[in-house]
Amino acid sequence: MAEVEDAYTAGNAAFKAGDNEEAVRCFTEAIRDDPTNEKLYSNRSAANAKLCQFKDALLDANKCIDLKPDWFRGHSRRGAAYFGLKSYRAALGAFEEGLKLEPTNAYMLEEAARMRKILTPGNAMPSSSGGMPPPPPPPVSPTGATGRLHGVLSVNLLIFTTMYVLPFFPRRAAMNYRLAVGCAMLLLLNSLAAKWPKAFATLKDPAFLQSDEVRTIMLCLMMLVSPPLPFALMPYAATALHTVCLCYGGVFQKLPGPIGRAVVPRAQYLTSDQGTQMVQAFGAVTQVIVCLMSPMIVLAQGLRAGVLVFFYFQYVARRHSHDYFTQQAVTTLTENMNGIFHHKWCPSPIGMLFDRLKGLVALAATKVR
Repeated sequence: MAEVEDAYTAGNAAFKAGDNEEAVRCFTEAIRDDPTNEKLYSNRSAANAKLCQFKDALLDANKCIDLKPDWFRGHSRRGAAYFGLKSYRAALGAFEEGLKLEPTNAYMLEEAARMRKILTPGNAMPSSSGGMPPPPPPPVSPTGATGRLHGVLSVNLLIFTTMYVLPFFPRRAAMNYRLAVGCAMLLLLNSLAAKWPKAFATLKDPAFLQSDEVRTIMLCLMMLVSPPLPFALMPYAATALHTVCLCYGGVFQKLPGPIGRAVVPRAQYLTSDQGTQMVQAFGAVTQVIVCLMSPMIVLAQGLRAGVLVFFYFQYVARRHSHDYFTQQAVTTLTENMNGIFHHKWCPSPIGMLFDRLKGLVALAATKVR
């Protein structure tokens, strides 16, 4: 524990000196040796916020709260991270939770008042540059270039996914799976049509061929000709649910009685900044879980599934090179598995085997990129 204390002290010193990158490095080193110390996550969250790494700051604040929910500091860090992400309503909620634990905290009282002022209609939003930012973008319209068709396809994708997941139509499960994949492909094609010029030259553009949509379409083609892959529909279904909430929010407002009271707040949350991030994070976690399950899938379904799993791994590895949520999903999963396989009750040979496998996977992912 002396090493943890030394790294903690060095991190605090670096933070006070304004060397936030060094502070993050020191706190990270301390967390590796003591992953249950909420103060380390709190301090790293503050250092990440100073570096404008607000998503990392939010993850550390959430971990701090998980470890010690009755400590006001974690909620204060969460509020600061949400403010940096411009999710002002979520920031207000975090500061209010912290004030329940520390009602006289001057910082949180001031920030909560600031959030209420920002959220008051007619007040301008602050910007990191100190000037006034451009007005917020208009809400997504179901009649836009991708709106109406996106809404219809998303509803169908949700229906087919539900029929595939629920055991009511076992004989048609494979058909519903492929119909859901087909809807996902049409959604991606619709997005491409809205983003790229409709010309033959586009098909030769390297940026077009390397776009996420094109890569996902190629993956969907593989999914259509391969046995159903468990959980593979979940990222598309989550995105479809988000799109439905965007396109049909006005319809939800007209739902009667208890149905409306149950649906409207959830739809509003999903279309908020925090809800959008949650959908993206859920999709990334699901994709990583599919990769983790790949050996069992190959054993259960044979070589045809093996080809799909190979392409799926390549797809996730390429996303990991540039997608924040995929990176965080892999990092979180790795940390949790490290805690299991390097636990004092876990035999050392098993931990060594895990480290070897982890290295091989990392090497394969690097070669894919």
